[in-house]
Amino acid sequence: MTQLRRPPARDALPHERRAHLLQVLAERGALSVGDVQDLTGVSYPTAARDLQVLCTQHGAVRVHGGALSPTRTPSPSADGRDLRPLALEHLRLAGDCLRRGETAGAQLHTRIAETYAHLCTD
Repeated sequence: MTQLRRPPARDALPHERRAHLLQVLAERGALSVGDVQDLTGVSYPTAARDLQVLCTQHGAVRVHGGALSPTRTPSPSADGRDLRPLALEHLRLAGDCLRRGETAGAQLHTRIAETYAHLCTD
């Protein structure tokens, strides 16, 4: 995985932040609200709003606790199962962990969701 640059500054303009987040979302396949905070240094409400804008204006798929890339398309696993519901469930679990302050659990579930999202790529 390539290392992505951080936005120019914590006070970057919203469109600059969101352009950076679109790049990260396309590369990772999924982002949680916590990921957005880590990447941009913004507050939780601002991170959630940024994800909402990515969904309404750029086609990302909003899920509980995060968003999935619009470029990730569901495809069956080797045994024929659709893995997208598993990715969505792990993002939901990541959001639950964040609300309880369990950052390690949130990071784990986010990484699992990213793996499932990656497997859904053709």
